[in-house]
Amino acid sequence: MARVKIAETAGINREGEYVQVSLQTDVKTSDIVAVNERTGESIYCQTDTESISNLVEKDLLHIVFPVSVEAGGERSYILVPSSDGTPPETDLSVSGEGLELIIENEYYRADLTRSAQTEAKNHASGQLRELINKVDFEQVLYRTENRMHWAPNFQKANLRYYTTIAGWDNPVLYRLKKGPYLVRTERQDKAPAHPEILLTASYDFYA
Repeated sequence: MARVKIAETAGINREGEYVQVSLQTDVKTSDIVAVNERTGESIYCQTDTESISNLVEKDLLHIVFPVSVEAGGERSYILVPSSDGTPPETDLSVSGEGLELIIENEYYRADLTRSAQTEAKNHASGQLRELINKVDFEQVLYRTENRMHWAPNFQKANLRYYTTIAGWDNPVLYRLKKGPYLVRTERQDKAPAHPEILLTASYDFYA
């Protein structure tokens, strides 16, 4: 299908770093492994298939897999269709339904749910409301009146108030993609009170 060459350029030893690759292909499968050209090791790939167009027979594949490489080193992998790959067990978990999700692993807990604490936090927007850093000790990151991630915001001329993306209520387009390595949410809709502005937002949460 494709050869992927990985180069470490920051001078840091990498262990289990996730690589994202997107490619067009006419191969109709989501079962893919990345084969290390040097060692022959096969690595399970998390794959998401997206149709490009009804007029194009090729699909767009979004592929994620972990690699390990020493500082300044290089690795080459061959992406091949294979049903032999077994999804690994990771610490990445998702709970909840729709936009009301909690995503976590051993390092963090991301809360995308609504809260009745304030009006600004009580919209079904899917924006990050609270983040818990589990490293060393549990550090809670949040805002008192709004969601932790509320930007961007918009304000029309001569108006005293502004609106934000956190004011979305069930955006028209919503996709949730889950796998052992990555959980991604994608949302799209017009900005609250600003129908002339189209917003697209996505989150990537890794194991």
